[in-house]
Amino acid sequence: MLTNNATKSRAVYASKLHRLGYSPLLSAQHIVNPSAVTADLLQRAGLAESGKKVYLMGEKGLRDELDRLDIEHFGAGPDPVEAQPAAKSQAFLYDLELDVPKDEVGAVVIGYEKVGLSLYYPTTSITHSSPTHYSTSTT
Repeated sequence: MLTNNATKSRAVYASKLHRLGYSPLLSAQHIVNPSAVTADLLQRAGLAESGKKVYLMGEKGLRDELDRLDIEHFGAGPDPVEAQPAAKSQAFLYDLELDVPKDEVGAVVIGYEKVGLSLYYPTTSITHSSPTHYSTSTT
């Protein structure tokens, strides 16, 4: 099974498919979605072993798949840009204040948001530490 929706984990999809009458032999390992692919890519890149964290703007599906592979993350959920002191009606947010030191950020993952992402995206403030940027958005 293949889906382009990153809002749910593969386990959630497997459970839903079982409720719809699909075979109980169909497990999470038989489902491919952007959340699982992103988590797998980060694991293969050695992010968990590096001690770096993922700055995540995404739904529970992304969090669940990162947790499944023991990849630390923070910032999950809708982008709280209004809480950022530097927001002041700018097109881009240059002075992003993170929950962890910027040199501990190994990747930025931006996924589909049901509520929509704001127009303020992190730009230069975290790029100095050379994080890897991944997006699971298909729209």
